[in-house]
Amino acid sequence: MKDAINSIEEIRNLIFDFDIKIAMNKVSKLIEDLILISSNLSQPKTNKFMSIITLMNIALGNKDYLLYSDILKYELRPFLEQEEKS
Repeated sequence: MKDAINSIEEIRNLIFDFDIKIAMNKVSKLIEDLILISSNLSQPKTNKFMSIITLMNIALGNKDYLLYSDILKYELRPFLEQEEKS
């Protein structure tokens, strides 16, 4: 889970540095980490997690990288940090 949280910050920094191509390569690794995390979630948490993933997909589909960065910071990271504590 720590790897995913660290990836979030790295991706956000790359987006703000306009290194979108490198950021998208890092997104691939983040997705792999998230798949592993999702297999250990309860059903209610899986639903919340999937809603976050859906938002991420919409932002990427629209090439709205700032929105994607915000979703990582304000939705995904707090979710992962909460899961890490429990």
